[in-house]
Amino acid sequence: MPGALATLLALGVVAPLTGCGGGLGRPFGGGVSALPVSNVGRLQITVAWPARKPTRLIPDASNSIVVDIKNAAGVSVAGFPKVLVRPADISGSGTTAVATVTAGDLEVGRSAAAAEQYTITAVAYPNTTGDANPADVPQARGTGFASLWLNPTNPAQDHTSQSVGFTMDSTIVRLETTPEIGFPLRIGRTRTLTATAYDANDLVVLTTPGKIQWVTTDSSVATLSSTTGQSIVVTAAAFGTTRISATETESGITSVGRPSIVRVSDSTLLAAGWGKFHGDLQNTGQVGTWATGVANQGQVKWGFLTGNKILLTSPAISEVDATTGDFMVFAGSQDSTVYGIDGKTGNEVWRYETNGPVDSSPALTNDGVLYVGSDDRKVYALDAETGTLLASSAAFGGPISSSPTIGPDGSIYVGESLPGKTFYCLDSRTLAVKWSFVAPDGIVNCAAFSPDNSRVYFGCQDGRIYARNATTGTAIPGWPVTLGSDIFASSPVVDTAGNVYIASTAGRVFAFTSAGVQRWAPRDFAVPIFSTLALASDAGGAATQLYVSTCDFSSGADNSRVYALNPATGAINWQYPAVGDPGLEPMSSSPSIGRDGTVFVGTWGGDVLALTSTGSLRWSFDTTGMIESSPAIGKDGTVYIGNHNGLVFAIR
Repeated sequence: MPGALATLLALGVVAPLTGCGGGLGRPFGGGVSALPVSNVGRLQITVAWPARKPTRLIPDASNSIVVDIKNAAGVSVAGFPKVLVRPADISGSGTTAVATVTAGDLEVGRSAAAAEQYTITAVAYPNTTGDANPADVPQARGTGFASLWLNPTNPAQDHTSQSVGFTMDSTIVRLETTPEIGFPLRIGRTRTLTATAYDANDLVVLTTPGKIQWVTTDSSVATLSSTTGQSIVVTAAAFGTTRISATETESGITSVGRPSIVRVSDSTLLAAGWGKFHGDLQNTGQVGTWATGVANQGQVKWGFLTGNKILLTSPAISEVDATTGDFMVFAGSQDSTVYGIDGKTGNEVWRYETNGPVDSSPALTNDGVLYVGSDDRKVYALDAETGTLLASSAAFGGPISSSPTIGPDGSIYVGESLPGKTFYCLDSRTLAVKWSFVAPDGIVNCAAFSPDNSRVYFGCQDGRIYARNATTGTAIPGWPVTLGSDIFASSPVVDTAGNVYIASTAGRVFAFTSAGVQRWAPRDFAVPIFSTLALASDAGGAATQLYVSTCDFSSGADNSRVYALNPATGAINWQYPAVGDPGLEPMSSSPSIGRDGTVFVGTWGGDVLALTSTGSLRWSFDTTGMIESSPAIGKDGTVYIGNHNGLVFAIR
C-alpha cells in the first residue's frame, strides 16, 4: 500500500441544526459533527487545500476533488457526487484555501442501534472537472465514515458531534525509469533518463517534477544534470557501470529495484552480434558464437512497413540485453529514411530522414552509434537509441550506396558510386576525411578487413580488388588484382588465413592469397553474380564451405542456383536445386549462415530459402515481394530481411 499522505489535505464533515447556519469543521485535520433537532440533518464537507509548495506533491498536481457521500445502502445522497475545484492559492499568507459543499436532507438515527451510517469518499484529479474525462488518472484517494444518531433518553449524549479524520493515499504503486538499460555510452556522450509513476491499473499518475529525486551509485562514471526532475541528462565521465534510480518523495515509492543502468565504454568497434552488412569485419556472412544453435522454423514473427522499396540495403541488429531481452533492428529504405525498430515487437522506435534513398546497410558500434550512407552523397552518424543525428559528412562526389565498415580504431570505411570514384576513411566522431583513395571507377560494395585488421579490401567497378593500409591508406604490395570484369555489389570475403574471395558480375568466383596470388582457377558459372559470397568455418576457424547465389535474369528461364564450393579448391560440393532440376528465380541477395549451418537467401520471386549445409531445402517463406536485401541473423536465429514491398520481416 502506498504511504498515507497525512499532510496532503483534510476533509471536515459537520451536520448542523436543520434550518440554522452551519459551521466549518477544523480546517486542517478534518472531522465529522452532527447537531440534530429532527430526523433530518445536513453534512457540510470542508476541504482544506494547502497552498502550492514544493513540499506538497499531490496538491500541486491536483486541481479538483470529487466528493461522494453514500448511505448504508450504498446510494449516493441527493446532489452527490460533487466536484470541488481548487480555490486560488492565498499567496504568502500561509493561510490554507478552503472549499465547501453541503449535503441536505440526510437521515439521522433515532438511537445508537439505529444510527445512520454514511461513507464519505474523496478522489483527487489533475484537472478542474473531476472525473469527467475518463482518461484522467486519480492522483490520490481517501475514505471516511460518519455515524449520526440521537439519544432519546439523554439529548446531552446525542452522537451528533464526532470527528472522523482520514488521509488521502497516493495512488502511485511503482516508479519506472527509462531507458532501463541502453547502449553503452562513449565518454562525453549523454543520455536522457525519465521517471514515470504508475497506479495499480498501470495508468500514468501525474507527479510534480520537483518531487522526483535521483541518485547514482557512482558519480565518477556518469554525472547527473540535476538530482530532481521528471527527466535528467546523464553524461558519461569515465569507464565503468553505474546504477541510477529515482524516488517519488511524497509516497516514498522508488525505482531502486529496477534502476537505469548506464555503462560507459571505450569501445568504438563493431557491435557484438550482426552489426553490419554480412555480419562481421571479414564479410563472412556467418554468425558467431554469440548466437544460439536453435533451428529457425520459418515462421513470421513480425513485419515492419517502410515508406518505399528496400533494395540492396540489409538490416543491422544490436546486441540483445541479457537482463531485459531488448534489442533493436535497423533498416534503410528507398523512402530516404533509416528506421530503428524494436526487435521484440516490430514496432517503430524512431526514424531519421536523409535527403536521398538509402541503399547502404547500417553499421553499429558497441557504444551505440549507427553509421549509414545515403544517395544524397553523405554518411550519417545517428544515436542508435533515439535516431538523433550526431554527425554527418560533407557531401561526397557520388551516392553512398556502399555499406560502412567500422575499423579497428573506430574509423569508418566507405566508398562512393558513380559519378564518384573515391574510397574514404572517416573519423568516427566528426566524419571528416582521414584519408582517401581515388579509384578508376565507382565503388558499391562493402569493405572487408584482414584478420589482423591491418589492411582493408574493397572491390571497384573497374574489375579490380584493392588493398590499402587501414591506418594510412597506402597501397599493399601485390594489390590490386584484376578479375577481368566489373565488381558491383559483391564484397570481398576474408578467411582466418587471410585469403580473399569475391565474385564478378560476369559470374566468376575468385580466390586470392593475402599476397594477391590466385589460389585456384576462377569458377565460372556463366550467369551474373550480384551478391556477396558467404564463408562457413569450423570451430577452429578453418574455412569449410563457400556459398554462391547466382542471378540468371537474362536467359528467359529461371535458372539461378545456390552453390557450395570447396574454399581450398573451388570445386562444387553441391548445388540447389540439384543438377537437372528446374532452377530458381534470380538472386541478388547474399547468402547468410546460421549457427546450425543453415544457409538463408532471398529470391527475386520473394521467397526466403533455408537450406541445410548439405544442400537440402529446409523451408521457404514467401514475402510476396521481390527480394534484393540480404538476410541478417539475430542471436536466437531469427532472420531479418527486406523486400520491394517496403517490408522488413522477422522470420523465426
